[in-house]
Amino acid sequence: MVDEFYTGTAREGRLRRIVVFRATAGLHRGVLTGPEGMDFDLFLERRARRSWEVVASSLGPDSSESIELEITDRSRYRFRVLSNDGRGTYEFIFSHP
Repeated sequence: MVDEFYTGTAREGRLRRIVVFRATAGLHRGVLTGPEGMDFDLFLERRARRSWEVVASSLGPDSSESIELEITDRSRYRFRVLSNDGRGTYEFIFSHP
């Protein structure tokens, strides 16, 4: 597995793109952490013709979210973050084959 590290700021009510990638077969994992007391949601989306479709989400009431998915196609994917309460800085680890 290869680990990539990203940081950014999520704003309340706005989806923010973290990383876009073309998948290779295998396990893909995204782990998001933010400041204590924040409420972040994490989404994994796949490109479908002219739009993006959500294929997995992590919607817990805290600042730590993760998604793990076995991908078999070579489509384009992206991880996005949403802050449900305020603005906060996040750290994201993207692990892939």
